[in-house]
Amino acid sequence: MIKLFSFLFTLLFSLNVYASGWFVSLPENSETFVKTNFPNATVSHKERDDDEYEVILTDGTEINFFLNGDWKKIDGNFHPLPDAVIPTEVMDTVKRMYPDVSVIEIKKEYYGYEVKLTNRMELEIDNKGKFLRQKYDD
Repeated sequence: MIKLFSFLFTLLFSLNVYASGWFVSLPENSETFVKTNFPNATVSHKERDDDEYEVILTDGTEINFFLNGDWKKIDGNFHPLPDAVIPTEVMDTVKRMYPDVSVIEIKKEYYGYEVKLTNRMELEIDNKGKFLRQKYDD
């Protein structure tokens, strides 16, 4: 009886650990992306949902990756993102419109990108860097 309880406890603990993301392995390109662009942060949490990986770094940055390992959304939680993670065409448009602000969040959309800035503006920019629209994030 004790062996049965011990086995069940071990099984439940193992399932809990697995579900919490300890054994989640990110695609190699996702690992490389994090190490290259966020060298001073490490992964503090990662989990896989049905259609994406969710990663939280020790500096508070949250990154969602598609299952193929490409980033889907990067949220600096009100801290500027490294310029290197922003596509060049998008960054050129942001700097042309708002030269003194930083990007704090970027998300891939069907039309291109949704970008949030430190001045609380949200920009929509297509894949070629063409400005589409903006709104104030209140």
